[in-house]
Amino acid sequence: MFLLMGLGALAQVPKSFNFQAVVRGSDGKILQNNDVSFRFSILQTSALGTPVYVERQSTTTNDYGLVNLQIGNGTVLSGDMGNVEWGQDKFYLKVDLDENGGTSFTDMTVQQLVSVPFALHAETVSNSDNDSTNELQTLVKNGFVITLSDGGGIINLNDDDAQNELQQITRVGDSLVLSGNGGMASVLDDDSDPTNEFQTLSKSGNNIILSDGGGSVDVSDNDSDPNNEIQTLSRNNTTISLSNGGGSFTDRVNDADSSTTNEIQTISKSGNTVTLSNSGGSFTDEVYDGDSSATNELQTISLSGNTVTLSDGGGSFNLTTGYDGDSSSTNELQMISKSGNTVTLSKSGGSFTDDVYDGDSSVTNELQTLSRSGSNLILSDGGGTVNISDADSSTTNE
Repeated sequence: MFLLMGLGALAQVPKSFNFQAVVRGSDGKILQNNDVSFRFSILQTSALGTPVYVERQSTTTNDYGLVNLQIGNGTVLSGDMGNVEWGQDKFYLKVDLDENGGTSFTDMTVQQLVSVPFALHAETVSNSDNDSTNELQTLVKNGFVITLSDGGGIINLNDDDAQNELQQITRVGDSLVLSGNGGMASVLDDDSDPTNEFQTLSKSGNNIILSDGGGSVDVSDNDSDPNNEIQTLSRNNTTISLSNGGGSFTDRVNDADSSTTNEIQTISKSGNTVTLSNSGGSFTDEVYDGDSSATNELQTISLSGNTVTLSDGGGSFNLTTGYDGDSSSTNELQMISKSGNTVTLSKSGGSFTDDVYDGDSSVTNELQTLSRSGSNLILSDGGGTVNISDADSSTTNE
C-alpha cells in the first residue's frame, strides 16, 4: 500500500487539521471507490514517541483513489486533541491503514508535524489567563535557524535558498499539485510511470504512425489485410525461417539443397527382407545366406564355348589354349617325349626306361630278333616272315 499525503490546518474550532491522500493497494494500483479505514496517532518527541492522541476514521476513496479527512474529527481511541501542548515539544503524525475498511491496520508512514500544530497552538493562547506555560511566543529566523521563543524549540533549515524549499505534493482529480507554486501535472493514466503512457495509432497512406514519438512503419501492400503480407523464406545451415514472425524449424537432414527427390536414404536387412528408408520400398532376398555381408554370397560358374564365367560380377576367362571341348579332366590331350632311354607322358602321365637304347630316335633302324617256326623265318617288330621249305628233310642236298 502507498499513501501520497498532504496536510493543512483549520484555524478555528473544532480543533482539527486537514489530511489528504491517494491510496494504492499492495499491487501498486490505485484503490478506486474502495472502503478504507485510517488510524491516526499523534506521537510526542520522536517518531517512536508516546501517543498523546489516537483516533480512527472510515471513508471511501473517489474515482482517483483520493481521500480528504480532518484529523481530530474521528472516533477517539485515546487522548484529547485539545490537551496536546503543541508548543512544548516536537510532534509526529503516524498513519495506519486497513485497505478493506476494517480494523486490521498496517503501518504506513510517520511524519513530523511542523506548521499544522502552530495554528492549533495559537488558539490555545487566545484566552487571557494567568498560566505562564501557554504564553504568546515569537518566531524568529536567523540564517538557517528558526527559533520559537520561551523554549519553544529550534529548527535548522540547513540553507537560506528559497528556491529549494521543502514542498508538499497532493492530488486533486486528475492533477498532481506541488505546493509553493511548484506547478501541476496531469495523471490521467493512474500512475507515475512515463514509459507506459497512452498513445494513438493512425495510418497515413502506407505508413502506420504511433503518437508521442513512437515511430512509424511502412505497410505498402496495397491493402489493409494483415493476413496476406509478403514474407521471405530463408535457410541458415539446418534452420528454415519465415520472416515477419512466421516461425522456424530444423531440417534434420541437411543435404545442402531444397529438393525432396534426392534425399539420403538408408538400406537395411531384417531376415531376408531388404528395406530402403523414407518409404523407398522393400523386397525379399530369395537367396538368403544368413547374414548381411555382400562379400560372401553364393555364385555360379558356367561355360559358354571356351569362356568360363563366375556369376554376380565374379569375372570370366577364355579357354583358348588346350581346350578339348568338354569339362572332363580324365581325357585330356597329353604329350609323349623321350630323353635318352626315358620315355615321359605329360600331365603326370608317368614315364618308363626304354631297355633297347640304340642311340637315336629313329624307329626305322631298331634292333630286331630273327626266329624260326617250322619252315618260317620270323623277324621281330614287324620285320616280316620267310618260308624256307625244300620239300625234304635231307640236309645233304641243300
